[in-house]
Amino acid sequence: MNQHSIVWNTLKQAELVTGEKPQGLTPSTPWYIKTLLAIAGWLASLFILSFLGLMFNQLLESVVADIILGSGMIFLAYHLLLKQHSDFVEHLGLAMSLAGQALFIFAVIQWQSTTYLTSWLAALCLNIGLVILMPHFVHRVISAFFVCICLAGVMTELGLYSLAIPVVMLLCAWCWLHEFVSVRWHGHITAMGYGSILALFVIQTTQIFDSGMTLLMDEHLLEQYIRFSWTSVIAAAVILYVTVMLIKQHQSLTHSSSVYILLLALIFATVAFNIAGLYIAVMIMVLGFASGHRLLIGSGIVFLLFCISHYYYVLNTTLLMKSISLLVLGIVLIGLYWCLPKLFGGKHEAD
Repeated sequence: MNQHSIVWNTLKQAELVTGEKPQGLTPSTPWYIKTLLAIAGWLASLFILSFLGLMFNQLLESVVADIILGSGMIFLAYHLLLKQHSDFVEHLGLAMSLAGQALFIFAVIQWQSTTYLTSWLAALCLNIGLVILMPHFVHRVISAFFVCICLAGVMTELGLYSLAIPVVMLLCAWCWLHEFVSVRWHGHITAMGYGSILALFVIQTTQIFDSGMTLLMDEHLLEQYIRFSWTSVIAAAVILYVTVMLIKQHQSLTHSSSVYILLLALIFATVAFNIAGLYIAVMIMVLGFASGHRLLIGSGIVFLLFCISHYYYVLNTTLLMKSISLLVLGIVLIGLYWCLPKLFGGKHEAD
């Protein structure tokens, strides 16, 4: 009698399961074995690319050859990920797909060397197709991340970079608010949600450090402030949209509770106007609490601490005023902790 049979009989004696032991049970691979297989898969892909680069150096300079080879590698990666014989093959397929995408995009850039708009659009369409077609969740998340980055790139080329964050925020909010709408598309929507969160972190962090350097150099300050203001206004509108949708989903809330929630959302949208990234962090935390996703809650908390720390660091004031600001903020938060249960009719529970 093997280990699975012993475990099944023990559960059966404890009346936790009934019937015969299911067939086809396989033990999960330990995390350290998966890590080694992942490293081996990516190294194997690196050697494959190096071999191709050395053997077909002249051929890879052709746009048509790059497109054909890149498409072939993506097609091969699709079949590897579709079967998923082992963790090694899985990571080999992931790396091969990313390499094929790189060749494809490089060929498009070579073909349209005068403008990057066509390259961004080609990359956007390619990754949208991969999100839909690729039969692997991690690959979908990576492709969804590139979809959001390419969307920001397209908007940049069109002179609408200030709208990139609100648009990706809206996409992220829609994904997590409609996560369980369709069973068939659940995996795609969830992958798009995770990918958009990663893209938001990257885009906002880039803007934070770029704006910080701009403030230090004191160049185009008014223009940067106007763009940032428009970004904050539309991001605040997305926060209000999330608030309204969550109120509709939780129909057990009373009318007065819904009014209080909307009022608090408006106050937050006003107070957080000049704090870069705070809208994103709070939105992700709220969506995480609403759906019970611990990963979203943890990601939102980490990004919230980062944004507040950056804002505290770049404040053009004395340490005394910063300390007073923290003291006032702490008093306000404690007051909200005691007031919110009374507003919503709850009671404090002792731990």
